[in-house]
Amino acid sequence: MKESTCGKMTAKSGHHVMVSFQGDSLEIVLKIKKSLEESGYKVWVGGHETEGKIFENMAVGVNNTLILVIAMTSKYGNSADCIKELQYSQERRKKIIPIKLESNFKPSGALGLVVAGGQYVDFSDAANFEESISALKRQIESTLKKIGGVQPR
Repeated sequence: MKESTCGKMTAKSGHHVMVSFQGDSLEIVLKIKKSLEESGYKVWVGGHETEGKIFENMAVGVNNTLILVIAMTSKYGNSADCIKELQYSQERRKKIIPIKLESNFKPSGALGLVVAGGQYVDFSDAANFEESISALKRQIESTLKKIGGVQPR
């Protein structure tokens, strides 16, 4: 896939959303991915759809997306690979939407600096999944409008 130009995304240029997560969160991340795709978003899940050289694959994923959704957990915050991916996303000026997967989790360190003062979508209560996914979709739509990205069909 080609990197999008001027923040605009065409059908062949990349993904609306990339989800960055630590491996233990795969089940909920795949549920989120499925729901977003059912709404027409092109979604890439970092680490899940890759083989081989992890850093090169992470860079390709980041380069070919408009928005990075970070699935925050304590293990994510303590993962050197997750933090590298997050930092690379910032360097590439990707829009970041944090989601919280653990109810008592408070981001600190590099992750805390990135999300400080920002809003996140709370996915920590499985019973509220539909409410949380609706809130995430609203944030994605709002972000795409701000950056001039193509809306899903």
